[in-house]
Amino acid sequence: MSDLIAKLNKALKPRGTTGPQGTFRHENEAAILEAAKKLLAKSELGAEMLAFVRDKNIEMHVLRNKQDFGYLPDKSAVYISCPAGQDMPPARAVIHLAGAIRQAYQQVSGELPAPNISAGKERFAKQLVDKKRDYTMYQAVVVYEIVKRTGLLEIIDEFEHMGYRTLYEAYALDMAEASEKKE
Repeated sequence: MSDLIAKLNKALKPRGTTGPQGTFRHENEAAILEAAKKLLAKSELGAEMLAFVRDKNIEMHVLRNKQDFGYLPDKSAVYISCPAGQDMPPARAVIHLAGAIRQAYQQVSGELPAPNISAGKERFAKQLVDKKRDYTMYQAVVVYEIVKRTGLLEIIDEFEHMGYRTLYEAYALDMAEASEKKE
């Protein structure tokens, strides 16, 4: 029995570099972040997001994990995730980074702070939905602006893989209609 426990412990033992948050940093973190920041800066909203990160001294990290992103308020850090041994396409990385930075803004500004279950289940659920709707809309704007500025259609495919193609299309239609009204 103890041999089985030892094998399980060995299999579950974390491998790799441990970051400042006690999490596991991706081996290609620097390259992934550099590509994501470079692409994010091509969006007007993205450039504002990067300025916010600089102004608030928020760290950015890539963790070895399944696809996910978020904000760690106690560490003032945003993170995106990529499985170990894999590289993250810049189009996916920029979408995730935009979502993570918007989550940081929600919390830091107090605009949409983290929900508290003590407020009741319905209020808690509504706050979660509001937060997700907000950061997803920001991601759509970044995707739209990058496509407009660079013609990088791969980013639309990545957004579609996340399940948000119709959100992108609705936003693009709104922008086209707004442009027609100005003319």
